[in-house]
Amino acid sequence: MGNIDKVTQGSLAKNKKLNEVIGAINSIAKMSVRQAAAGESPRFVFAENKCELIVPACNCQTPGSGG
Repeated sequence: MGNIDKVTQGSLAKNKKLNEVIGAINSIAKMSVRQAAAGESPRFVFAENKCELIVPACNCQTPGSGG
């Protein structure tokens, strides 16, 4: 998915909040998801250039594994 371009001309360019929202959407669009390491808690990390969702490890058994 491509980036949304920030507004640089016109009346909308005067509102800096619009470009902040565009930056946040671009960051979320590039979000990565990974499993938490041992002892690491699940969380959502948000920054202008990087977004990461850290999910808890699954302690479930595979169906049919007999466990």
